[in-house]
Amino acid sequence: MYDQYILSGEDLDMYFVESDWSKYYLDNPSLSAPLTDLGFTESDFSDQYYYTLELGKSTNGKLKGVAWAANSGTWCYRSDLAKSYLGVNTPEEMQVLVSDWDNFQSTAQRVYKASNGKTAITSTVSGMLNAYTGSRTERWISDGSLSAERYFRNFIDLAKNMRSNNYVTSAVMWSSDWYNLGTNDASMGYFVPTWGFGSAILETAAGGKDGLTYGKWNVCEGPSPYFLGDTLICASPKTDNADMVASFINYFAVNKNTMKAYALEHDKFVNNMTVMQEIIDENVNKNPLLGGQDEYAVLHETAKNINIGGKISTYDNTIKISLLDAILDYCNNEITDADECYEAFKANVSKTIPKLKVD
Repeated sequence: MYDQYILSGEDLDMYFVESDWSKYYLDNPSLSAPLTDLGFTESDFSDQYYYTLELGKSTNGKLKGVAWAANSGTWCYRSDLAKSYLGVNTPEEMQVLVSDWDNFQSTAQRVYKASNGKTAITSTVSGMLNAYTGSRTERWISDGSLSAERYFRNFIDLAKNMRSNNYVTSAVMWSSDWYNLGTNDASMGYFVPTWGFGSAILETAAGGKDGLTYGKWNVCEGPSPYFLGDTLICASPKTDNADMVASFINYFAVNKNTMKAYALEHDKFVNNMTVMQEIIDENVNKNPLLGGQDEYAVLHETAKNINIGGKISTYDNTIKISLLDAILDYCNNEITDADECYEAFKANVSKTIPKLKVD
């Protein structure tokens, strides 16, 4: 853990944290320094996607971490299957059919029937959960207690209905079976964040650049805006190279010219709305995996619509994992009903976060 290294007195100037566990560092003044200590103000990051600024703030509102890339999420689907089963010819037409979770379920039913039970609309409950929870509508912890019961129960019902009707497959994320869904027609799509358009998810699922479905994919925003896997740059409060840390942050997360050059050279979705809009307007990104579609245009809109203000806590990822474990047991009929699933979820939370009150 970074904290052991920082508190040991060893020479550490800058480090990186993942958004899933960043609040632990951001909330500890012994482990992270406010960016004002490096000469920055929040206005220096005014072009960043708003949700990333919220991720970088401590619970008391101090900006202590900054992301150089935005990892907003999308729903990617097989364009050939969409045309065959739904008569869909464009991402805009698909977006209408999956614009919220009710429409997503209704469209899933159409896909299943039109394919004679061969094709689910999406690949995993885990992917659905990432999209669902990445755009949470309320805090999961209030006054030291687990809250948002209705929110969690709604997803329990959604996941069970989707899985029971074979609208989502039983594949395990990151397994070979999961990747193979992209070529065997068993699933129409995947939930894919910014970093997933290459070999991490979609290119591999297509079978590689010479694969069976390479070029047969499209992307739309999906049923809810979400993010997954954002990384933040933090400064040690004991740094003796504050100028160097500030220069690094300026190069990758403030300066529009260097950020644009980095985006174009490395095919990265950088965390600057002005830069990404310029790249979109220049029409220079035509992804052959997506039949020439520009995924940046979709990611840009999704990132702008993510609203997590005041809803993030230190324990959110642990709570999400606890929920997923209970839901998978429910979907696999190891739990009999939704009430038992919710109780199992609470028991999981109590076990993994003993200090949290769970009524």
